[in-house]
Amino acid sequence: MNSRVLAMVWTGLATMLLSAQMVWAAPTIYVDASRPDDSGDGTTWATAKKSIQGGIDAVDNGGTVIVRNGVYTQNATLQISKPVTVKSEIPGVRPKVEVIDSAYAYGVKISANNVTLRDLWIYQGGTATDSAMIHVPKKTNPWPQPGDFQYANISIIDCTLEGGRRAFLGTTENLTVQGSEFKNNYRDSIYLDGIKGTTTILNNNFVGAATSKKAIVVENTSDGPYSVGDLNIMYNTCFGKGQFFLFNNWNAESDKLNINIVHNSIDGTGSSAIVLYPTGSSNTIFDKLDQIVIRDNAITNAGRLAVYVDYAYYTGTDVPEDGAILLHRNLAWNNTVGSGDTVDPTGNYGFSSGAPAGTTLAMFNLLNNLVADPLWADPTHANNNFEFLPGSPLYLSASDGTNIGAWQGGTEVIPEPQSVLIWCGLACAGFYLWRHRGPKKK
Repeated sequence: MNSRVLAMVWTGLATMLLSAQMVWAAPTIYVDASRPDDSGDGTTWATAKKSIQGGIDAVDNGGTVIVRNGVYTQNATLQISKPVTVKSEIPGVRPKVEVIDSAYAYGVKISANNVTLRDLWIYQGGTATDSAMIHVPKKTNPWPQPGDFQYANISIIDCTLEGGRRAFLGTTENLTVQGSEFKNNYRDSIYLDGIKGTTTILNNNFVGAATSKKAIVVENTSDGPYSVGDLNIMYNTCFGKGQFFLFNNWNAESDKLNINIVHNSIDGTGSSAIVLYPTGSSNTIFDKLDQIVIRDNAITNAGRLAVYVDYAYYTGTDVPEDGAILLHRNLAWNNTVGSGDTVDPTGNYGFSSGAPAGTTLAMFNLLNNLVADPLWADPTHANNNFEFLPGSPLYLSASDGTNIGAWQGGTEVIPEPQSVLIWCGLACAGFYLWRHRGPKKK
């Protein structure tokens, strides 16, 4: 082949590759509420779409819809059925997506893999039955279909979800909820019907009335799937709500679930802050969970216990293995023992009446947990403020050498001494009073 022919071949190949890139490119579509309608092609601000739905419909798979600040009223569910990122034009400035309330209303319905919502404010004024501001349904395949019933790689990043009955309702694989604010959701803020892969709930703020159900719940419906993989709930804050976390998904599956609840600050829940809720007649409960690690959390002023195994509706005979629930270096304060509860000597960790014969507190592996006033800087936690005062026992007291709880600020001071109760269980016996003086100045 001579050089001229070879050059022609290479030119043709390059043109084909460039054309393929152009065909498969994921362009950006712009959305501006001040535009008159969706007649523009959306490829520039001058030709922006008026509605977010118009932008999603126009963007290619894998593309990005950039939304200018404004109010976007959703009279119908915003449908996302392709891989896409929908985000604000300016990071930290959240356009308002206002969901008009109606029965069984979903503000945003995600029926695709690889979807990201970033820097949006989704608001719903009403509390219609079974509504949710964001809904990720099960796939149409009949349950169970291992590996094929969840949409995967859904991310909710730096959003505000305010009002409504539920903020998020879904069945997901590799879900990430990060840096978001959940405000005054009437019932559960994050309701997970079934999960798989790695589920990460990180650095979020939850606030609501003590009667407003759970911040995070894993609870399958009657036809819901099992939950497997890793559930990581880390560095969140919660003020109010009924509970911070409740687990009630005991469907059988060969794979197991790891639950890691780490470095959260939880104050003023209406009932127990963290609840494991066995139900039904299954004779195998806790063996569905590979590990339960609850460490470095601050749990204060709960309407019941800090960590609670509630057997109220369990009719089986399964007794958890000794040490099944690891509680390490948590701080608990001013929580409430309920009638019939069996609790540890500090009154913070235990189980309800109705437990199977032989159930004991040995299910809890208690390692160096603290009982002391955390010295919240603002007990009302206005603007999600979970900072603490100088001299707080939270400071640099976590198992990893950082602060207990979500807030990682603070300065090195020598506080006035206060009594801190440290309680150990299986790994060490008894408890003692520690005169905490904090780290010394260098």
